[in-house]
Amino acid sequence: MKLQISSNDFTLTSQIRSYLNLKLEKIEKFAKRFGKNFLFNVSISRISHRREGERLELVLNLYLPAKIIRSQEKGEDVYALIDVVESEILRQLKTEKEKSLVGSRDKARRLKESK
Repeated sequence: MKLQISSNDFTLTSQIRSYLNLKLEKIEKFAKRFGKNFLFNVSISRISHRREGERLELVLNLYLPAKIIRSQEKGEDVYALIDVVESEILRQLKTEKEKSLVGSRDKARRLKESK
């Protein structure tokens, strides 16, 4: 697992970094099914909007060998954003796993019917 963390107008503390690593380890357990070489790219930035004011934006890209999974959230609390992004990435990984299982079942069914 490779990890790239970038921040823009935001100070990344050691507590935030360790909390992020803890959450990424959970994602890593599911991502190992798709291959050993994958990359996490995390970007945390402070954005300002004239109506919404100062907010944080967290973008997590997971580069798998055959697919890119992305989640992006905006909010006030960085810890809450990390939790939301983690659950979204896990949901997407489970969906990809189900797709691959259904595809292999269909192939097995077609092979059985052709004999």
